[in-house]
Amino acid sequence: DDLLLETLHLFEEEGKNKTLRQGFSYLLVDEFQDISPVQYRLIQEWNKGGRELFVIGDPDQAIYSFRGSDARCFEKLREDYPQITTICLEQNYRSTPQILEAASGVISQNDGPERRLIPQRQTGTPVRLVTASGEMSEDIFVAKDMLDAQGHLETGDDLRARSFSDIAVLYRTNRQAELLETCLKKEGIPYVVAGREDFLMEPAVRGTLCFFK
Repeated sequence: DDLLLETLHLFEEEGKNKTLRQGFSYLLVDEFQDISPVQYRLIQEWNKGGRELFVIGDPDQAIYSFRGSDARCFEKLREDYPQITTICLEQNYRSTPQILEAASGVISQNDGPERRLIPQRQTGTPVRLVTASGEMSEDIFVAKDMLDAQGHLETGDDLRARSFSDIAVLYRTNRQAELLETCLKKEGIPYVVAGREDFLMEPAVRGTLCFFK
């Protein structure tokens, strides 16, 4: 954290240094919703004398307040730069209308103006919402549902038949995966975990780890 504070100190207290004050002509900031107040002040310092400031972010994805981010950074940006131009990306080319409708039902609960998500894809499979009593119940349901889909394949009784290789389970943290894997193993469901250890297998990473070891 001191990297941020000391850098901010250099610019605020010793900013008369010409080398520091050369600044940037164009400053671009990604994932703007995740910045902290200290990072916001750094952006202001770096942008002094610059030609353009461009930020991209989504206040509905601001989930890191526990580590210092402040979703009000968008409001503060409009206050500090009243001439700012806002471009809303509403056209969605990735998801079906059913998925966007489900997503809108969630994010519409957030503060702020009405959200608009305009689908460009054709209609798809309805979204099914399942409410579980806890983490274990949730993962048991996932495993049982996968078995049901496999059962349809074996009996060939409808078009919803799926093999295990057709099914993907998305989760946000590895901690969530541990309990899910327990349930899949108990039911004898084969699975592959994608992306969990690929990074550690990279030659450069392995070499670095061995060096420090």
